Amino acid sequence: MLAIEELHVDFVKWCDFILIKLIELSRKDSTVRSVGVDQSDFTQILLEGDPTILEEDNGSTFHNGIMDAVTNLQAMGLVERDSQWKVTKKGRTLATDMMPLWWSICQEKLEPEHQQLLHVVNRLSPHSEDGYAWVEGIAEKTLTAELGWPADPCS
Repeated sequence: MLAIEELHVDFVKWCDFILIKLIELSRKDSTVRSVGVDQSDFTQILLEGDPTILEEDNGSTFHNGIMDAVTNLQAMGLVERDSQWKVTKKGRTLATDMMPLWWSICQEKLEPEHQQLLHVVNRLSPHSEDGYAWVEGIAEKTLTAELGWPADPCS
């Protein structure tokens, strides 16, 4: 199965793992290096010939985990994503030491309400299975209930 040290990974480690795997693949294949790799091929490479993970739920959470990771890596400028996925120069540079990226993110000053919201989202959104992770959206009703905020922001 996947070559991840921990069975249950958090989403940040999962994103790091996906970035490293994309870089490793680009080093082995000049087409991937220049054009990128598509999701289907990348999924098969991650499974390393052991598709049992796809049998559990038709692979939907595994596929969601890959898409969530690539989408977040793209939002941080570490991966380009069109029809193919390709690591950016910034992604290659930061892959060896993600500390500068996390440092800059953690330096953001948040209003107390935003901190409160972030804590709830960080608690409810991430999910993991053996060897992979994904995030799920949280319904507004659930968020307002968890935060003790009124459902109508005008209240």
